[in-house]
Amino acid sequence: PVPLMKLAKVGGGDVLMRNTVALGSTLALTDYGIDLLEGVIRDQFGRKGDEVVKKNMILAQSGYDFVKNNYPQGYQVKLSAKKDSSKTTDANIKVDKQLVLTGNEALGLGAIAAGMKFFAAYPMTPINGLLYYLAGVAEQVGFVYKQPEDEIAGINMAIGASFAGVRAMVATSGGGFSLMVEGTSLAGMIEQPVVIILGQRPGPATGLPTWTTQSDLHFALNAGQGEFPRLMLAPGDAEEAFYLTTVAFNLADKYQTPTFVLVDKFLSE
Repeated sequence: PVPLMKLAKVGGGDVLMRNTVALGSTLALTDYGIDLLEGVIRDQFGRKGDEVVKKNMILAQSGYDFVKNNYPQGYQVKLSAKKDSSKTTDANIKVDKQLVLTGNEALGLGAIAAGMKFFAAYPMTPINGLLYYLAGVAEQVGFVYKQPEDEIAGINMAIGASFAGVRAMVATSGGGFSLMVEGTSLAGMIEQPVVIILGQRPGPATGLPTWTTQSDLHFALNAGQGEFPRLMLAPGDAEEAFYLTTVAFNLADKYQTPTFVLVDKFLSE
């Protein structure tokens, strides 16, 4: 038990800043150095000024000190920073650099690696992180990012881009994909490759945006009038999300048909 709210108030912060107290407390429990946190806080709050940065550091330190003073045994799992990959450990063992990614970021990186040149999506949990990531790198990487007025426009734009000769992708959740069904049928009819990221959350309809599920397989398999082939890929972790997204583009091109990557909120976020 750590009195997060009390420590936040004593430190002169508001209720939201108890999150910073909790972060400092967690670092203490896992025996991780708090010095690295200052850079993270400065990156996060620097635009709000030095005073906000300083206050958050004070609050993080208060949570850290509380745990060290009251729970010196800490937690059974201890953390330590990995050495740079250009260096070797004391045992002369090379340490590889690691990426810390959400599933959404891995999906985006996989699409970029596959040569995606057009992406359209209307915001919807749990794929919003994918939109945020791709919007931030579109100009640098060199692809078109489009946030359309709705999901109907999004998939039709992607089909048009694919018809014009570039690799295209859309992303949505169950309710949004409901609006994409006719477009999916169009892609099936004209044999147009398009990759569809389907981030699952509980339905029916708007359902529960903050919960996760894996219940849309039959929906995706049978969406659309008539019959046409479609491909289904379902990654189980961030690494698979990266690789299977690249595979999705290759399969879509090979078989000239809509190709789905099914994820859920837990993996996405």
